[in-house]
Amino acid sequence: MALNYIVSAKKASVVTDAVVGNFTGDEDMNLILAKINRLEIVKVASDGLKVVQEVPVFGRIESIRLFRRKNETRDSLLVLTAKNHLAIMSWDVELNELRTRASGNVCDRVGRPSDYGPITCVDRKSGVIALRIYDGTLKIIQWEDNKDLKSFNVRFEDIAIVDLSFIETSGDSIRLAYISQDSNGRHLKTVELSMDNIETEARMVIPVPMPCGGVIVVGQETILYNGEDNVYLTISPNTMDKSLFTCYAPVDANGQRFLLSDDHGILYMLVLDVETKGSTSSVKDLKIESLGETVIAECLVYLDNGVLFVGSRFGDSQLVRLTSQPNAENNSFVQILQTFTNLAPIRDIAVMECDGQNQIITCSGAFKEGSLRIIRNGIGIDEAASVDIPGVKGIFTLKIDSKLDNYLIISLNSETHILAMNGEELEDTQLLDLETNEHTLWAGMLGESQIVLQLVVACGTRVYYLQCGEMVINEVSNATLKDEVACIDIGTIEESQESTVIAIGFWKHHRIALHSLPDLAEVSVSKIAKK
Repeated sequence: MALNYIVSAKKASVVTDAVVGNFTGDEDMNLILAKINRLEIVKVASDGLKVVQEVPVFGRIESIRLFRRKNETRDSLLVLTAKNHLAIMSWDVELNELRTRASGNVCDRVGRPSDYGPITCVDRKSGVIALRIYDGTLKIIQWEDNKDLKSFNVRFEDIAIVDLSFIETSGDSIRLAYISQDSNGRHLKTVELSMDNIETEARMVIPVPMPCGGVIVVGQETILYNGEDNVYLTISPNTMDKSLFTCYAPVDANGQRFLLSDDHGILYMLVLDVETKGSTSSVKDLKIESLGETVIAECLVYLDNGVLFVGSRFGDSQLVRLTSQPNAENNSFVQILQTFTNLAPIRDIAVMECDGQNQIITCSGAFKEGSLRIIRNGIGIDEAASVDIPGVKGIFTLKIDSKLDNYLIISLNSETHILAMNGEELEDTQLLDLETNEHTLWAGMLGESQIVLQLVVACGTRVYYLQCGEMVINEVSNATLKDEVACIDIGTIEESQESTVIAIGFWKHHRIALHSLPDLAEVSVSKIAKK
């Protein structure tokens, strides 16, 4: 009886949501990514993004939010799954792992799931969580550590809620703003304001923190600011060009700048012109400017120092830097620093065989991010550092006063470079009066001494096996092969033992042969696949 064992060949790479905050430590800046069924906790460092931990989630992640309770120094993480399981987690500094503070299922026995999907928001001041899962109801959640979640439903006057958010106010009241839709269009409502008509295609409400407060309503053609004292400001710039905005990210803690991205991958900067008189601040004008093009964004997270993470559902996610001056070639303020591969969404797939190796061809991405991807089974290599040196013929490592390799010998056609590894940096140096004006054939060490143990030399079709002792080099054996040698390597299984085999690569027929030592007899031959 035949049985099939089915596993995932590659983990999900699509980024569906992203947040930033101080999660693993008081001074740590963390980027947290939601990738279908797992969380990726990343630490933002001066040299890039470093993954701290990957956490599997038993369910499909719908949304994640970071928030900080009163009198706490680190943020907590809220996770909502597609089956309405809610968990609030924090980072245990001592155990260096995630800790669940509270969890539970927030499903109702009756209710029609909203066509706009679940919406999650957290009030910064009170820590109250609001969920819109079903049409016509808002679920309010209050929680305590190590206890089940307590929730109750509040009826909405409106059935179709497009988006909602808490509003920061100077008082103790909790205000909620939301966009509703009916047969007359879309409207902005708060708990204290009467209904006011807004743009028909309004789809996003952005809370503005104090001292200004209020909310920003983003539509397809206009952007509206609604202040705490019923102040309304509206702009409809030509640069928007009927853009369908998909996500936003605050830049400043005081809420004077926001980044917006549309469905074409165009990145915008929205600036609030704030006037301060005494202890009061008010918004006098709105300005929006196009910064450049990125991947089509599903989520935006502003990290620090002009660096922005762009998570995408339709293409490769990006880490970009916002520059103060535009690029002379494309007039863009966006500089791509790093790209994170994403195969999703895959619309079609085919398996092909090329030179004896199976590979998968996928139709990946969507819209302007569509591409063909070739996937092979192998070992991935991540670049840690790079140095531009043309004409490299050989590279060797040395251990000098170190348990790890700390020197690189780079052999060129007519010279040799010696690079010292200092932390994560490489610097050109001199070492042990080694000859640097000649081509180095081989370099190596025996333990902590400067004695070369073995040396194998190939020239044309001849191979020489040499053994080195105390200031003496002896020829042990040699052999003439049928084909010209392309490359050769000798190594040991254990450092305390001599090599018993050598590997020889040939230009002809793209084959590799193993020869035994010291007689240089052929042991086995293998052909390698052509690219």
